Amino acid sequence: MTFQLGTPGTETNIEASFADIEAALLRPTMRQARLVIEPKEPERPNMNLLARLLVNRLQVYEQDTGGMAGVFIMDLDTGAEININSGEPVSAIDLMKIPIVLETYRTLNQLPTLSQRQLISDTLVTNPEHTSANELLALIGTGSDPVAGAAQVTATMQRLGLVNTFIMAPYDVGLPAGLRTPETPANTVEVLRANPSPTMQTTAEEIGTLLSMIYYCATGQGGALPAAFPGDDWQRECLEILDYMQQNKIGSLLEEGVPTEVNVAHRHGWTGDTNVDAGIVFSPGGDYVLVEVLYKPEWLEWELSAPLMADVSRATYNYFNLDTPHLEETSAANN
Repeated sequence: MTFQLGTPGTETNIEASFADIEAALLRPTMRQARLVIEPKEPERPNMNLLARLLVNRLQVYEQDTGGMAGVFIMDLDTGAEININSGEPVSAIDLMKIPIVLETYRTLNQLPTLSQRQLISDTLVTNPEHTSANELLALIGTGSDPVAGAAQVTATMQRLGLVNTFIMAPYDVGLPAGLRTPETPANTVEVLRANPSPTMQTTAEEIGTLLSMIYYCATGQGGALPAAFPGDDWQRECLEILDYMQQNKIGSLLEEGVPTEVNVAHRHGWTGDTNVDAGIVFSPGGDYVLVEVLYKPEWLEWELSAPLMADVSRATYNYFNLDTPHLEETSAANN
């Protein structure tokens, strides 16, 4: 899962050589021409090379398991993207906690209190319970109604153009009476490959796009959030969200694919058949968004998903950091 930069070589300067070639063709004798040869440094690999590497790796997983592997990558400097099954609807699981916290900040008309900050921290940082996220939904909802809060989160996602991202009810609760799963462009296709939850769904592309929005407003580059909701103190709020997400330390999945000293702001999650991890990597060679989704019918074993997600993360990091790749430290021991 690494890349090797090409070696320096030479290249014919066609424009500089053309006049001598043309003159030689017109001479009756001395019909030799001198080509202008110049040194050439190797070019940086195109992002398509990373895409091909990941497609080959993920196809093996899908063939072996009958499951689905989705990846979304965005170069936050250029905006270039890689989309591999990134439009497939999936169970949002803990990824939905990012929109919930974002909507919490939008709803509050003042700085969060200490207790509210604790709820935000518990929601974005490693926590197997969903109590804090449900309490934030109640805070968002009028009259402490978590279902109304969920509807408000969904409405904000729709306003941002994330039409495949929705939440219908708090965590660990089924569809409320009288409601049904919304039809979206993603979940109305003929075959749903990842058995998405009826109460909360997203796609790798949309959660990755949301992360890019948070990054751009945090770094003072504007973007969709201040455009959709002008007047809010988005830069401060986005910076706080990323700060909380950087405190989410698990040592595996997306984190395992990058050096320990590299900052990663991410939110991961899993259920019986689906594992997800989405974040922003602040690497020396450039910042980027990486979202990974793995689905396997019935049950997805951690021993299967964790190494694969680490491999995808490592390949992505190595593409952005060709000169200082992150090699797998345990490879020698495994061999």
